Amino acid sequence: GEIAAALAALTRGTTEVEARTRELEKRRDRRVAGLNQIGWKSVKPEGAFYIFCDVSSFGDPLAVTQQLLEEAHVAVVPGDAFGPSGAGFVRCSYATSLEKIREVIERVQRFTERCRETAVAT
Repeated sequence: GEIAAALAALTRGTTEVEARTRELEKRRDRRVAGLNQIGWKSVKPEGAFYIFCDVSSFGDPLAVTQQLLEEAHVAVVPGDAFGPSGAGFVRCSYATSLEKIREVIERVQRFTERCRETAVAT
């Protein structure tokens, strides 16, 4: 009775945690791959819901952060808000659905293409 119920709860709980972990890893990997593909160099995090991306080639990270929010409606945080080693980076979250991650990658890609076109034109 009670022991079997406790064992079932522990087993199911472990299975659910493992499934959730796999889902988060899939989201992380999709976001990292998508960002790297469009030139936002990033390293796969091992334990957080955040990815640091090197955006120094696109200009000042604070300006990139503001423009990305205004033009693409995507929020990121300048990396230097987390200390001097974050200079040149922005922090992105992947704690959302795969569908939203795909949408964000598309928005960031269009934003990045506009940045590159502007840089070439000037």
